[in-house]
Amino acid sequence: MDERTDQQRREDAWARQGWTHVWHPTRTSPGGARRQYWARPDATGLLRLFEGGAEPPPLTSAPHFYVNGGRAYRADGHPDGPSSVPYYVVNAGRVLASEGYPSGPSERVHFRVSPLRLRGKAVSVRTNPRYEPPA
Repeated sequence: MDERTDQQRREDAWARQGWTHVWHPTRTSPGGARRQYWARPDATGLLRLFEGGAEPPPLTSAPHFYVNGGRAYRADGHPDGPSSVPYYVVNAGRVLASEGYPSGPSERVHFRVSPLRLRGKAVSVRTNPRYEPPA
């Protein structure tokens, strides 16, 4: 019997599509409460962030940011273009403005990061009843 909620089923489907995290805006986020960022790794393993809402964006959209070493940098899909100066810093699931943010670094939390994980999928370890230790 499937005991997952509808929301958990949707999150499982998103995780199967490759989405790994969602950045949820806080009340103090200057971008508004509707804009969320959806994260998925690229072929090199670098985490790319795509602008979306309550649902993930189309897989054909361009990333706005990429995350490298706990810092988020503007990517080609960002309206202001790419930049090598960190725009956000990610610390313990919180996202704060960094040097590249228009008003500069700040302690104000802009986003909270939530992981997307498949539910009900886990490694199970069982003993082998036919196992005989080496003599």
